[in-house]
Amino acid sequence: MPNRESNDGSNRAKDDQPTDAMIAEIAKSLDDLGANFALLRSAMTGLTQHAAETQAARLQIEVELAARNEGTSEAELAGLRERAADASAFARAVDAGFPTTAPGAPPLGSDAEAIEMIDFTNNGYAEAVRLLREIGHRGELEIKTVDGRPPGGRVVEQAPRPHTRLAADARIVLTFAVAREATVPELVGRTRNEATQFLASLGLQPKFSGPSRASIVSKQKPEAGTRLARDGEVELVMTGKDR
Repeated sequence: MPNRESNDGSNRAKDDQPTDAMIAEIAKSLDDLGANFALLRSAMTGLTQHAAETQAARLQIEVELAARNEGTSEAELAGLRERAADASAFARAVDAGFPTTAPGAPPLGSDAEAIEMIDFTNNGYAEAVRLLREIGHRGELEIKTVDGRPPGGRVVEQAPRPHTRLAADARIVLTFAVAREATVPELVGRTRNEATQFLASLGLQPKFSGPSRASIVSKQKPEAGTRLARDGEVELVMTGKDR
């Protein structure tokens, strides 16, 4: 009897061991899972690219229609053009594989060279990408937006924080949003066009006064540093001639 029980236990232990067929089946399942994930990731990238290109095309049409509309202000047109430029830059970046937001996507470089994180706050998408390349970043860039749409507005959050030392291939996260408020910039001494474009980039509207041919800002209200609601007006007194 003891020998029979011992033999039964040994047989059960053998039955619990994975066979070559079982191992091969598990390996095949893992391969299939990897292939399905690759297909899903490719599909997600394709959908992102299509959405980005559609958004860029739509904004470009809005720019063309606004340019033909005599009622469109210079500030509105400048704002639309900037949004269209950012959308086009995003579409090109997706098409080129940079940035990548796919889960587990490999970094674009493996260089361990250290770089210093700069402050991206208030930069648009195209400018942020340019600055990243300028400081030598070659790693993964994750883009987040408050409303879930392709990047618009300005950088409102970033990780790591400014002045952080990190590897050139480290992952960086930038969050974009259209701010509800903006800080009024210093505009005295700028030309009419410069002031218009600067305010448009912040979502603010210029209100000019002074001689019709004057093109240099001599006074402004509110003063630089004031927080103003989006679409708020900045009064600009013009004088002198263009530089």
